[in-house]
Amino acid sequence: MEILYGIRTDDPFPVAKALQSSLGRQFEGRESTYKGDYWLSDEGGAKITVLEWMSPEGDVHEPDFPDYKVLIRVEGSTPVQGIAGLETPVGVIEQLRELR
Repeated sequence: MEILYGIRTDDPFPVAKALQSSLGRQFEGRESTYKGDYWLSDEGGAKITVLEWMSPEGDVHEPDFPDYKVLIRVEGSTPVQGIAGLETPVGVIEQLRELR
């Protein structure tokens, strides 16, 4: 299962902090030449990645959602409740797509 969420901001850090506080999960900052700087929580059967819409090289991660500059990707067998509709300091998280 993969669920994609988005938020209309260009700063992923406050989004990761809000998710960490709301969900009670630890998010670790990571660096990648493909993804750029991103935040990852991988526990309890679900992996949550918070990343920018565009990589540092200019590659777009999700071209179907250009208005959402920060993406939250949830992958795994365990659903994570409380992401859609979460109010963060930079806006509200919206669900964009669900793949099963």
